[in-house]
Amino acid sequence: MRAVVDNRNLAALTGAQAGRISAFSWALGCALAGSLEQTSEVIQRWLQEAGSKPTVGVWGTSIGSSAAEAAFANGIASHAL
Repeated sequence: MRAVVDNRNLAALTGAQAGRISAFSWALGCALAGSLEQTSEVIQRWLQEAGSKPTVGVWGTSIGSSAAEAAFANGIASHAL
């Protein structure tokens, strides 16, 4: 990802949109860092107690959950910082 963001010519050749790649990288980094925050840990405990069928992973953890619940937990983690 960094090669595409740092080298705009490479991005132009591949058709990648460097701005979108940069935004995704920041969002994923914030979510991974936020997964260690207390707010995220509360949601992670709730997911484990809910016991839904694990079809999707929660970023930064080994927890599996339904797609909707994982999206909820990932969103909380993304905004926890």
